[in-house]
Amino acid sequence: MTKTVIVAEDEPFLSIIINVELKERGIHSVKARDGEQAIEEIEKHLPDLLLLDLRMPKIDGFGVLEHIRTKGYTFPVIVFSNISDQVEIDKAKDLGVKDYIVKSNIDWDEIGLVVEKYLK
Repeated sequence: MTKTVIVAEDEPFLSIIINVELKERGIHSVKARDGEQAIEEIEKHLPDLLLLDLRMPKIDGFGVLEHIRTKGYTFPVIVFSNISDQVEIDKAKDLGVKDYIVKSNIDWDEIGLVVEKYLK
């Protein structure tokens, strides 16, 4: 059975790179360009995993995390953000994030490996 990952990323270039990497690994991905669309896609698809940027238009990543928590969803969430402030990282983890990746610190192949780890 194909796993579904929602990629909530407002930077088109990064979204394309991530989605190509996931597709090459046989992982179905759904794009969300902002937090509002991420919530819509969560409700529509109930994903196996959410890859979430924190700084997005309309509703930020923390708003999406609050929505997930309120609804009681248990799928893993990986934050993929340029925010490296420990306070923000701790806040995200307190909201149930399984992993936190700083964009500027990652090898692009690693993103697929991290996603696969949480889909198993």
